[in-house]
Amino acid sequence: MKPYSLVLFDLDGTVADTELVMVQTMISFIEQYAPHRKTTLNELIKISGPPLIDTLKQYFPKEDPHQLAKAFAIKAREFYPRFAVAFPGIQSLLATCKERHIPVGIVTSKLRINALFTLEVIGLKDAFPLVISLDEVQKPKPDPEGILLAIKHFKQSPKNTLFVGDTTYDYFAGKAAGVDTALVTWGFKKFNKDIQPDYWLDHFDQLKEYLK
Repeated sequence: MKPYSLVLFDLDGTVADTELVMVQTMISFIEQYAPHRKTTLNELIKISGPPLIDTLKQYFPKEDPHQLAKAFAIKAREFYPRFAVAFPGIQSLLATCKERHIPVGIVTSKLRINALFTLEVIGLKDAFPLVISLDEVQKPKPDPEGILLAIKHFKQSPKNTLFVGDTTYDYFAGKAAGVDTALVTWGFKKFNKDIQPDYWLDHFDQLKEYLK
């Protein structure tokens, strides 16, 4: 087991359980912008992975996706206090990283204002000294740009960096950046056999062992 000097995390689905927030918001948007569209829960739970702009283009091709994204962010704020929570074990893991002087950061496909709001709602407002968001990169995940920016910020090496995510976007971004990857097993997402991260995580406590 190699010693990691930097651990980076995706946000939604990895650190923050926001599935219900996204689903509730999308349902309200479908009712408003595409009331005759039929969709399934299986489709809805896949929206928190790709950049929101791409999802909105798919669901509402006749609307301006950038305007919809702004409206989506506003609408979602109604649901965050009720439905957004931190996944169990993340606070303890971050405490372990602090004890071992391992810096941590977030690389997310959310807009910065939404990412910071999410962290505040789930009680991790000041837990991550660096947040790389959608509006701070030219190319979002699965492009490695965000991860590479974080590595440069902390003056670390890709070979000693671990990226933790929950989607194929996270997996391919990590691989392209040349870092080790860990995928969490909680949530509803399924992976095909081609997805082989360095670690599968059933709980954040497992990661503590990898950081020794």
